[in-house]
Amino acid sequence: MGMAAVVLVSMPMQHDPSGASTTPRPPSPATGAEAATQPASPAPSAGGSPAGAGPSPYPVETGLPASVEALAADLPPLDAVLAGTFPATVNAWDASQAGTRMDQPDALGLLRDAGVRVRSSGGCDDRRRPRCTSLATIRYGTVMRVVDLKRASGCDITITGGTEVGHSGGRYSHGAGYKVDIAHNRCVDAYIRRTFPLWKVRGDGARLHRPTGDPDVPVGAEVYADEPTHWDILFP
Repeated sequence: MGMAAVVLVSMPMQHDPSGASTTPRPPSPATGAEAATQPASPAPSAGGSPAGAGPSPYPVETGLPASVEALAADLPPLDAVLAGTFPATVNAWDASQAGTRMDQPDALGLLRDAGVRVRSSGGCDDRRRPRCTSLATIRYGTVMRVVDLKRASGCDITITGGTEVGHSGGRYSHGAGYKVDIAHNRCVDAYIRRTFPLWKVRGDGARLHRPTGDPDVPVGAEVYADEPTHWDILFP
């Protein structure tokens, strides 16, 4: 039988200043100049934030947006404008702010985010011109109930009438911010007629639909008037 060759590998030994040999050691934590280059973890404060941290970078929202406050002086004397801010998303909305008045950009932004279109025969949004489609001073609740209709029906919704002049007046009118006109289409026509029973026929022949056909339904229920060119909708 042959002899197996044994190779002995000599490991370098570390020595301390006294000359005594030691076994290999893992690297020591950084000290001195090395430690200065490593960021220290801040100690949490009693509230859970790093000690020494300044005020929260997230502003606290209070009051109405400036654009809404600017309109307040010219609002029709219907409901008190409610304090608060508009939700940042149209996935949910605060019914307690339904009476808050909106300006054109804010209302249009919420509707567009939800996929609701706004169309004007005059290509304008001037509230003083009847061929325009204006959303100025419309109620927040009206806007969001149009959004709810869009979600519930899954239909294309196009607003063709808002707060511009040229509509009938009254407390619960277009100009007061409670009504919108939306264009007819096969989907939305079928949804409204199927979902909201016929309530009665108006003097001009328009068929009125409500959440229930009971004639004693309180005023708080919406009314969908089936007019020749559009749905005239009241969201009280």
